[in-house]
Amino acid sequence: MELETRIVDIDVDNIRDILTLNNAEKVKSENQVNDIYDFEDGRLLAKKGYARIRTVEDRLNKRTIYYMTTKKMISQNKFKVMEENEVIIDNKEMGEGIFKSLG
Repeated sequence: MELETRIVDIDVDNIRDILTLNNAEKVKSENQVNDIYDFEDGRLLAKKGYARIRTVEDRLNKRTIYYMTTKKMISQNKFKVMEENEVIIDNKEMGEGIFKSLG
């Protein structure tokens, strides 16, 4: 299960200055592409869920990682609560094939 919240009104430059002054180490630098999958009738998105393959270009470690994920909305009150199932796959095309074979 995953809990999400949004933090707004952040002074990004101030946060960066604080991190720099305290010699913070950069531990993540990445680009992400999300490919979303659903049935032809859109039933996953209609229920605020989805199937996804996320391609992550890890720029610090010079590698690409693929995450195959399904998510389903449990509730959306003070926090958005999602049921999430995720696995790392080594072949994006095979992951796409699995989703497509399911409809």
